Amino acid sequence: MKLLTIFGVLLLFGCGSHIQNASDDCKEYYRFVKENWIPSSAENKLCGFRGNPEYWFTPEKYFKGECLLKLTEKQIEGLFGKPQKAYIFRDFQVWYYCMTDACLNSMQNSGKELIINFDSTRTVTQIDHNPVGVDTSH
Repeated sequence: MKLLTIFGVLLLFGCGSHIQNASDDCKEYYRFVKENWIPSSAENKLCGFRGNPEYWFTPEKYFKGECLLKLTEKQIEGLFGKPQKAYIFRDFQVWYYCMTDACLNSMQNSGKELIINFDSTRTVTQIDHNPVGVDTSH
């Protein structure tokens, strides 16, 4: 009986972060993130993509907004890990995934970072990243 209870609890928590009914393109993106995103750890407070790419030149490869919108907090945490900073308000919250010390040490958007906004139902409403682009015309 204990074994069934433990199995049930594990199944319940496991389903909360699983992403169902995703398009093939989004499933491929989730696989890409799981293989290439390095979440922060106790030793290293920063996170980011393997090889530290200049993601702002091809953000559609690294941050597919259409695949992240409407995901839950648990699903985002399942993909990217725990955020380094989180601001919680009554009707929304904002999570920051910091890729440089500038992000860690500032309350404003700064440095390289992934920013995810959640609404009051704890689902993603907006995804941003810094830098958002580099003007190479000058």
